[in-house]
Amino acid sequence: MDPDVIGIIIALFAFTATVLGGVSRMIARQSRGLEVRFDRIDERFTKVETDIADLRTELRTEMADLKTELKTDLKADIADVRISVARLEGPLPKLQRI
Repeated sequence: MDPDVIGIIIALFAFTATVLGGVSRMIARQSRGLEVRFDRIDERFTKVETDIADLRTELRTEMADLKTELKTDLKADIADVRISVARLEGPLPKLQRI
C-alpha cells in the first residue's frame, strides 16, 4: 500500500476518534447538568409533599377542635332552649274540682 493512503486512513481514524470523544464529553456534560436539575426538582417535590402532609395534619387537628367546640356550643344552646321552652310553658295546671 502507498504510504499516503495509510496516512489518510490514520488521519481519518484520528479525526473520527477526536470527534467522537468530543461528542461523548458533550453528552456527559449535558447529562450531568440534567441530573443536577432532576435532583433539584426531586427536592422540590419532596418539600411540597412534606408541606402538604403537614397541612393535612394541621387541618385535621383544626377540624377536630372545631367539632369539639361546636358540640359544646350546641349542647349549651340546646340546654338554653329547653329552659326557655319550660319557662314559656309554665307549671302544669293543677286539677280543680268543679
